[in-house]
Amino acid sequence: MNKQTMYEQLVIQTQMNYSQYYGVYATGGTAVKLTDKKPLPYEEQIQLFAQKIKEADHIIIGGASGLSAAGGGDFYYTDSPSYKKHWLYNIWC
Repeated sequence: MNKQTMYEQLVIQTQMNYSQYYGVYATGGTAVKLTDKKPLPYEEQIQLFAQKIKEADHIIIGGASGLSAAGGGDFYYTDSPSYKKHWLYNIWC
């Protein structure tokens, strides 16, 4: 009988999948072919990206805790000064 939770099984399977394709990821590739199109030259990609930003009504930026930690953020720890200052206050006020 398997005593692991569904979440634990998912984590284990994810790690096994990552291990299987580590060489591909380490070289900047993906395990699945995403497109047959050749990428635009880098300068054209930057120009296109800048144009899309100028035309956008809104921009949503997402990032995980590693991005926050890399930037020096500690707000995801509930006992930190910045969490207490910015989040705890806003929740109760």
